[in-house]
Amino acid sequence: MLTRPLSRAWVLPAAVLLFGTVLRLGGQEHTTRPAYDPNRHDIAGALLREVQVDQRCRILPNAEYQYVGKKKARPVKDATVCHLESVLDSSHAEKRLVAGQVQRSQVQIAEQEYVLQNVTDQPLTFVVEQTVPRDWQVDSDPRPVSMEGSTAIFKVNAEPGQIVRLHVGVRHAKNKKA
Repeated sequence: MLTRPLSRAWVLPAAVLLFGTVLRLGGQEHTTRPAYDPNRHDIAGALLREVQVDQRCRILPNAEYQYVGKKKARPVKDATVCHLESVLDSSHAEKRLVAGQVQRSQVQIAEQEYVLQNVTDQPLTFVVEQTVPRDWQVDSDPRPVSMEGSTAIFKVNAEPGQIVRLHVGVRHAKNKKA
């Protein structure tokens, strides 16, 4: 039992010690969270062969492997596995001959290049999802393997350790009045 009152000299160091302990404990919570594992296995023990990536180069969680009772998995950013280069927006005037008439339009282009690296010791397929805004069209080579609603799906194969690039562009043409 205390017989004398605490001085102000003790209050500040005690608060700093308590705050530091709370921060350390909070940090431990975050470090125990599972990070992206490129060698992740499915329920049957087979190595996952596809990595899904969104248009911001985030690695998407695989819906098949969500466990009941767990929080929803979030996309993970890993610049070693995927990062964007040459993110460009441009516009230009375009003329086309349509049914014997010159048609003028203003064209907007949005393009980016995905740099994807297979960091595993097995071949992988990267499945890249690119959202295509309304009234825009995919203008890329290679073409997407499929369209799911307003999302273009591209597939790129990579051998172990290989770095591959995927250039994706979308365009929007707005007709000008003659």
